[in-house]
Amino acid sequence: QMIRRLILSVQAAAIVAIQACTGIRSSELASFEDVIDGGELPSCITVRPSSDGMLELFYCLGVELKTNKKRDEWLVGARLAGSDYLPLPVRAFSVLHQLFARWRTLGDSRQLVLTFSAAKGLPLTASSIGAPRSQSMTNAQKDFIHEHCDTASLPIDAIERFCVNDKLRGHLWRTTFATFLYRIDPRLLEPISRHFKHLRVAMTEISYIGNDVQLLDAMDSSHVQQSARMFHEAIEGGVPTVGGLSESLKDFPRLPGRTLADYELAVVE
Repeated sequence: QMIRRLILSVQAAAIVAIQACTGIRSSELASFEDVIDGGELPSCITVRPSSDGMLELFYCLGVELKTNKKRDEWLVGARLAGSDYLPLPVRAFSVLHQLFARWRTLGDSRQLVLTFSAAKGLPLTASSIGAPRSQSMTNAQKDFIHEHCDTASLPIDAIERFCVNDKLRGHLWRTTFATFLYRIDPRLLEPISRHFKHLRVAMTEISYIGNDVQLLDAMDSSHVQQSARMFHEAIEGGVPTVGGLSESLKDFPRLPGRTLADYELAVVE
């Protein structure tokens, strides 16, 4: 039973590392498949060079279940070309690949993440091996925190929220991931939205960035940049426009040497 608990704790730690470092949903993580081939990484991971050849990019193939429900790829790590370094989330994928290899074979399963159906012990038959669910992965993370993390130093409201009121969810890693990247550079808003497979950038802004005053100011700046880029392309680049916007653009003179900064100032005014 102790070995079972350790195995499930390692699995939970790997899930935390993947969700925290990539922002992938639990449902998407549950869709990742793995075919045993003896390699270091699961079969759902592919490595391709970047466009300039300087980096090796790790992509994970799965199913985007929120909107289009089609097979899609997520960027989960990068390293310098020729390096043998494994980024943290990719190492977590490798751990899951090796941790459940024998039970993946026993259950004839293609799932990267597995669950043990029996309440105690380790699986001895295929019937004791199950497919993962979002709730089971969330529960695994909660158990990991209670067993292996020191929560005594947390603020009282955090302890009440996550430990007493049971508000801890794996989905919170997405907001943490998005906010972290946005604080690095507000221009990452559109890449974050594409990485999350959101249909609109507004979804990323409203639901994932938060209401921090500094972040809201940065988002306003990002909106100005996007609007200025649109005006710049429409006027200087000859991008066709229709409707009432076309009439408004006629009032903005085309002057030689006008820069994107000039359009930003015009948008603000």
